[in-house]
Amino acid sequence: MRADERRLPEAVRAWKEVAEGRRFAKDTPKLADAQRRLASAHELQGMWEQALTARQSAAAAFAQCHLPGEAAAERIAAAAHLHGAGHFTSALDLVSAALDDADRSGRVDLKARALALRGAILGKLGRIDAGRDSVQAGLSLALENNLIGPAAEAYHWLASVYEQAGDYIGARDAYQSAFEFCSARGVAA
Repeated sequence: MRADERRLPEAVRAWKEVAEGRRFAKDTPKLADAQRRLASAHELQGMWEQALTARQSAAAAFAQCHLPGEAAAERIAAAAHLHGAGHFTSALDLVSAALDDADRSGRVDLKARALALRGAILGKLGRIDAGRDSVQAGLSLALENNLIGPAAEAYHWLASVYEQAGDYIGARDAYQSAFEFCSARGVAA
């Protein structure tokens, strides 16, 4: 085990202590940030359930502080984890809340990401047309606003929906479009 890997449990303990201190002090903005950092430390250790719990706590705290953009970002991260773990209904609930938060915040980047992820989740739930429409809406929003990261993410989710539908040519075309989009902007695909 490398020295930096031995430090991860220490980081988790430290962020737990910080979060508890912030909770005790009723310092909700700093509690939200501590929960976000705790989630990241858990993720680095592969402690996915604990990371999910911390992300949801961070989202709730950010929402309580009237920071809907930050809440949306945490909910998107948590929904992506749930999607990857095959918990599609829970992921859909979270990404729907993230979409509401993104709308309240006015953050187009988060709205584009939430729409695209929502579409991928719908695709996994067998709602291919609704999924493709949602991803396309997120992709269009990202492209209209020249949001490179969210657009690349949306292309990935679009290919995922095509794969789910058994349309491998559509998936290939989506990946090719992503590659061309990123290459044109000097970003590694």
